[in-house]
Amino acid sequence: TCHHADCGEHTAHPRDCVPLPARSTPGNGVLSVALRATSCADRRHPPEPRLCEALCVALRSKYTWYSSLTRLVRRAPPNSRRSRHFIHRLLGSPGFSRRMPTVAAVLFDWDGTLADSFATTRHASLSVFRHFGISMDDARYQATYRPDWHETYRQLRIPEDQWDEAGVIWREKYLERSHAVTLFPDARDTLAALSDRGLRLGVVTSADRQRFLEDLGRLGLTDRFDALVAFEDTQEKKPHPEGLRLALSRLGVAPRDALYVGDRPEDVAMGKSAGTLTAALVSSFSSEAMLRSAAPDILLPGIGDLPGAVAAASEAT
Repeated sequence: TCHHADCGEHTAHPRDCVPLPARSTPGNGVLSVALRATSCADRRHPPEPRLCEALCVALRSKYTWYSSLTRLVRRAPPNSRRSRHFIHRLLGSPGFSRRMPTVAAVLFDWDGTLADSFATTRHASLSVFRHFGISMDDARYQATYRPDWHETYRQLRIPEDQWDEAGVIWREKYLERSHAVTLFPDARDTLAALSDRGLRLGVVTSADRQRFLEDLGRLGLTDRFDALVAFEDTQEKKPHPEGLRLALSRLGVAPRDALYVGDRPEDVAMGKSAGTLTAALVSSFSSEAMLRSAAPDILLPGIGDLPGAVAAASEAT
């Protein structure tokens, strides 16, 4: 008996069936729901042994729904009618489509998500800390880093009346190495692919506006985005949703039709609070464990996987 979905019906390939654990991992719950509505309980189109096994591996894996589905599709037998039927029904099942509505806009964090700026921002931050006599090793730097740099200053007990001075030093040191800031591989192609699909694009960043606009100009992205929100544009900072809500209002897009992409738990929390879908990717500013604890809707292997995730979400509706 097949235990993939506890359906107790499919017996075509019992030796090839891998029992599904009693409780799926949180990120894969939607696949469990979808599976119960699809081919495992369909005698007319039973999935092939290899596809059954691939789905079970995906469900038991550490990846969230998009990564699981990607692995499933890649492992499916090529040119297989039954495999195509199975995947089509999985994508179109009620459990799957309710979870992933059509995406009309994609908004991004900047540092660590589109821009590979870790080394430059670290150089600037360490210069500030040295100026104020604060010792800093890698572990403490990671532990005290926050997208809201005012929060970092509070943690390190830099007096508030000296924050402007700290900002001047930070900016000067950032400019010394701003030439080293680049886009992540596939970031430019990802933005082009999303734009070609007719999606609105935006950025909500904790970077100060002047520095952010200079980065955009140097990297040739000045005209790529439809909405930009920087540090000075809001009273409340990440993870508060004010910045994301402001960007969405400028785009004229409802939160339920938007996806926010970032590399920090604060990004995920902001998206959830604003009511958008959330996607996360690991960067030098974060770790996989840190992001998993934030429970994004999508955990991306890399920024280049984003167009496929958006396409899968749209095709599921």
